[in-house]
Amino acid sequence: MTVNHKKRRTASSLPAGLVIGLLSGVLTSIILTAIFAYFIAMEKLAQESIGWCAMAVLFTGSCVSAWVSAKKVQSRTAMVCALGSGIYFLTMVGITALFFGGIYDGVGVSAVLIAVGCAAAFCLKKLKIPSNRVKKTYKGYL
Repeated sequence: MTVNHKKRRTASSLPAGLVIGLLSGVLTSIILTAIFAYFIAMEKLAQESIGWCAMAVLFTGSCVSAWVSAKKVQSRTAMVCALGSGIYFLTMVGITALFFGGIYDGVGVSAVLIAVGCAAAFCLKKLKIPSNRVKKTYKGYL
């Protein structure tokens, strides 16, 4: 006897979810950095806006990293969001050490932005957004 079940998404393991989240966060950061660099090169953004562009990149990358990690693991959302953002922060510090010779200016601001991004991703993950779909009503037989 066969039973037809809906195919459900399976959760990833914790390390796999964190790695996928980290890769998506870094990729988001690279894409946003390229977009902002293009706008600054074409003089659509002033060069004085580099500071808030960097903050937007860090915040968005942290949110994406935490949210994708939590979505992949599907359990222990707060811990996974914090770990995803923490790994993203350590990766950004490592990239800073690699490319800028260990000059850690603004690490405190980066840490705060990444923590706020983690909290935003956790709130978005836990927020139940009602769908606009109309629920089907079935006629039952009594």
